[in-house]
Amino acid sequence: MSKSDTNPLSTLLLTDPPSRIHRKVSQALTDNDSSITYSPTTRPGISNLLDILRHLQPNPPAPKDLADEFNNMDAGVIKVKALKSAVEDAVQKELGPIREAWEELMRPKETDFLRDVADRGKARAQESAEKTMVEVRRVIGL
Repeated sequence: MSKSDTNPLSTLLLTDPPSRIHRKVSQALTDNDSSITYSPTTRPGISNLLDILRHLQPNPPAPKDLADEFNNMDAGVIKVKALKSAVEDAVQKELGPIREAWEELMRPKETDFLRDVADRGKARAQESAEKTMVEVRRVIGL
């Protein structure tokens, strides 16, 4: 996941619906090593997923400790799939309320509210700028 990558699947947006988050996380590029290790240079995909997951936790564990949690799973568990599932769950939990608030603001009746807020802000900024310009003109003698 990278905001500088041109591939739209490489970036999680605050406004992404759950289905898009699922698609992006499940298709996140990883290698074919079944273990989970934290090594940003040799395993950037897995390391990035570990970073995302740990930063979405209240008390972020060390990357190695988080990797060990996945490596200590039962032998029958596909560890990379479990990691991606945990990342998706954490992202959905964190972004869900943000996305819902954004969707609420984008509803037609709410866009009028946003326009009113912007108009009031514009009026206050113009008033403040005019006071400043009056002072500037006075100081430079215009």
